[in-house]
Amino acid sequence: MTLTHYPGISKLVYNKAPPAWSDPLSIEKDYRQKIRVSNEKCLKAMYKYGMKEVKMTPTELDVLKKRVMPVWDEFAAKGYYSKAELAEIKGLLAEYRSKKKK
Repeated sequence: MTLTHYPGISKLVYNKAPPAWSDPLSIEKDYRQKIRVSNEKCLKAMYKYGMKEVKMTPTELDVLKKRVMPVWDEFAAKGYYSKAELAEIKGLLAEYRSKKKK
């Protein structure tokens, strides 16, 4: 896929773009990598300045998940996202989790 596949990018603009921009997926991949490095650096700084890491047990994680799930429905009711979008996300999450357990 190239920039010419994106609506609003003219051939003139595309031709002036650096060669490295010809693959938007590689740009996105590089961006994600930089964000991960930055996040790791920030996390280390927070630990250095006194933040403590807390590891939760599987039981504690299950309790947290059960308490948070109703919030998803509340947010859908308030219009932060539609109930259809929430149902789709819950379905995809269930599918991912079922494959991960195998």
